[in-house]
Amino acid sequence: MNTDFKFHGYSLLSFLKIFIICLSSTPFVFAAENDNSTTTINTSTKDKDDNLKVQAASLGIILIITGITFCFFGRKIYRLTLFLVGFYIGEPSREGMKEFTRLTIILIVSFVIGLLIGGIFVCCSTIAIWFLGVLVGYTLAIFILSWISASAFSPSTNEPSSNGMDQKSQILTIIALTFIGFLLTCLFENIIILFGTSFIGAYSIIIGIEIFIKTDFVKNNENSISVVNAILNGRAILDGNNYEKNTLLLVGMLILFILGVLYQYNFNIGTFYPNGLNHTPKPNYSKFFKDKKRRHSKSEYKNFYFSNDNSAETNRILLTHLTLETAFKGLFCTPIHDKLRSGSKVLDVGCGPLLWSIEMAEDYRNSSFYAVDKEEPSIPEQIIPKNVKFIKANLLENLPFEDDFFDYIFLRDIIMCFEGSDFENIVLKEIFRVLKPGGYFEIVEAELEGYEQGEALNRWSIEGFQTWAKACNIDYKLTLKLKDILLKTNQIEDLKHNKITLPLGNWGNYIVGPFAAETTLCFVRMNEERLCPVMGISVDEYRELVKQIEEEFSSKDYRAHFFYHNFIGIKN
Repeated sequence: MNTDFKFHGYSLLSFLKIFIICLSSTPFVFAAENDNSTTTINTSTKDKDDNLKVQAASLGIILIITGITFCFFGRKIYRLTLFLVGFYIGEPSREGMKEFTRLTIILIVSFVIGLLIGGIFVCCSTIAIWFLGVLVGYTLAIFILSWISASAFSPSTNEPSSNGMDQKSQILTIIALTFIGFLLTCLFENIIILFGTSFIGAYSIIIGIEIFIKTDFVKNNENSISVVNAILNGRAILDGNNYEKNTLLLVGMLILFILGVLYQYNFNIGTFYPNGLNHTPKPNYSKFFKDKKRRHSKSEYKNFYFSNDNSAETNRILLTHLTLETAFKGLFCTPIHDKLRSGSKVLDVGCGPLLWSIEMAEDYRNSSFYAVDKEEPSIPEQIIPKNVKFIKANLLENLPFEDDFFDYIFLRDIIMCFEGSDFENIVLKEIFRVLKPGGYFEIVEAELEGYEQGEALNRWSIEGFQTWAKACNIDYKLTLKLKDILLKTNQIEDLKHNKITLPLGNWGNYIVGPFAAETTLCFVRMNEERLCPVMGISVDEYRELVKQIEEEFSSKDYRAHFFYHNFIGIKN
């Protein structure tokens, strides 16, 4: 199953502790006793020193690698995150490696419990997210308290430190920030994820470098308090001293943090959702459509398209159009804005109800838009802008245009209309025939296999849609082959390929999610008559399946999504 889109929340500092816990659970003899400990390890001083060197080197490398991953790529991992949250909750023991006694058994049992709860959290993502919010607040509290005093609580006594807060104030601070972290994660989940992963990544990189090169950034006592214990007690960074080295490392951490935020925002969020961190807990269809109407306040066609009198297919196309316009941040991605303003000839292939052509014609009144389809759109002629001309044509026959006629050709969601190799051998050849040398083409197509789907949607996709497509000789995987097909024509220079991910439902808290889900539901519903016999089920059973799909879209336990691909090229 594709994992490119598996991502969800991380806490700010807790995952640093998680990796330390994982390391401390390995069969190394850690010198983790504090100053007042009377426990000794049955090894020589040399062995103890060698152990510390191995620990420091191993831990440093682990933290550097995981830090880079978190800082720049952390948002792409989802299942691992949920597992680690559960592991941290279930494996509270820090003891067991002081000596091989009964404490080791306690550690092993605790480790197993951590694995079990981690597995449960992978399946119960909503609960994991709640605990995530708690961990964010808790670790932020520890971080702040560690600034005020060497650590939130002394490892050997419950007495407050002389330069810190009393114990009651510390506890209240932790409780308050824990609750705030929980609320913030629920309300601003994606923002917390973005900044949290970048912070923990930057923190881990700096600490890893510090541990590996063995500077004084993490202070160890002469009695060999371990690096592990120092970090667990919150003294690894911002520990109150003012050494120049500490300042330099702190500045380095902040720089890495900023770079991580910028990189993840531009390359992770930007790739998945070009519209950025738009938070919308519930779909607000009326506001969304109202905003779209306002854009065309000078056009009469809004009164037609936004009425309730259209067919299910027209409404589906309309919703798809609005969703993709939002997801791609515009009607097109080709760098042809200036040419369109000055005046160009544009072809809309498979135009449907003329949505794209009409909006483009209103934005670029100096350009001429030609729209072709095998069926005429059922809209009044008077609402079509003067610079739009519809021509009824069969795309499997010669297009009624001269060679090298158009400056820009746009195609969207049409490959499912053709059988076998017709799109490659007939349609594309006609497209390149009528496109001028140096002219642009843009193809926007969905990848018709979803990812992370629930059982109901997966059943509909495999037993219904894909089975029907195969029976009709329709290649539903054509989008994945399109780049190679285009390059094989030898008529293209500078081909660019981009893809975005559309979530199905509220789980991503992005504005396009609810609309992509509704578009999919429209498509599922309108294929009832076609797919019932293919799936061998009754109409009532099909409608029950639709209800289950709708419930999956509303649940945060599923992360269903699919990809839209965009191909832009220039005819040589």
